[in-house]
Amino acid sequence: MLPSVLATSLAIGSSFTAGFLLAYLWYVAVHYASHHWHAEPRGYFSGVKRRHAVHHYVDIVGNFGVTTPLWDHVFGTQVVDGPVAKRP
Repeated sequence: MLPSVLATSLAIGSSFTAGFLLAYLWYVAVHYASHHWHAEPRGYFSGVKRRHAVHHYVDIVGNFGVTTPLWDHVFGTQVVDGPVAKRP
């Protein structure tokens, strides 16, 4: 928080820090859920789990975005769904 407060003001720095912490909390919750919760077929969360499984179990490096594919599109790391199989 201190660097953002020093760079701007108390109100803006605190707002930035709160937004960053909430975004990180959302990321942690979705990442945990993608490993441990059951998702209904064809729903948003089912797609999140599928993308994350491809990230872990397909030999192509990509799908780094856990909560959204936005940055994978921006940086060209989007992996098209393929069969999900464990690496040998």
